[in-house]
Parts: sequence; structure tokens; C-alpha cells
Amino acid sequence: MNKSRASLLLMEQLVMVLVFALSAAICLQVFVKADEISRMGEQTDRAVLLAQTGAETIKGCKGDLQRAAGLLQGQFADRQLCAVKDDLCLKAQHIDTVVAGLGQAEIWVEQTDTGQRLFTLTVAWQEVSG
Repeated sequence: MNKSRASLLLMEQLVMVLVFALSAAICLQVFVKADEISRMGEQTDRAVLLAQTGAETIKGCKGDLQRAAGLLQGQFADRQLCAVKDDLCLKAQHIDTVVAGLGQAEIWVEQTDTGQRLFTLTVAWQEVSG
């Protein structure tokens, strides 16, 4: 009778170890996924901040993308602004508008390595003639 109880206890402990190992593996996968989501959120936040900075700069320059490129330490070529900060690239381009006296530009932020768009923003400003 002692032999069967010992083997039963051993089997029970083996099952507990397996359950613990399985739980640990699942927790590890959850932590890795949470870290990945956190990094993506951080990168999106930085993209939003960069787009807002670009929008305010373009508005402050009254839509002069070449001047805005200089202030953002970027380049202006082919009617497009491009400014790189860390692993993000801010791009902006004028949009034709049907409203007289209103200028618009589309701003988007991409990852420099993959070219994936992270955030897009449209900015408008009042154009003063004279």
C-alpha cells in the first residue's frame, strides 16, 4: 500500500510541476506581447508629438514648407518637407484647397527603416494677401 501511495504522490507532484511550467510559459508570452504593445504605443506617441510640432511650425511659417524645413532641421525637395528625428521621419506636402484664403498641408510621420505610416495630420492656416 505504501508503494502505491508513493507513486501517486510522485505523479501528483509531476502534474503540479507541469502545470507550473505551462503557466510560466504562458506568462512569459504575455509579458513579451505587453512589452511589444508598450513599445508600439511609445512610438505612436512620439509620432503624434512630432506631427504636432511640424503642424505648429508650418502654421507659424504661414505654409512656407522650405522655411519650416529649416526650422525643423530637415530638407525641402520636390515640394515636400522631410525632417528625420531619431527613427521617425516627418513629411509634409501642400494640399490644393477650394476655399480662398485657406492654405492646407498634409503631414505624416513614418518609420525611417520600414516606411510604415504611424500618424497622419492635416493642418490649415489663413493666408493673408497683401
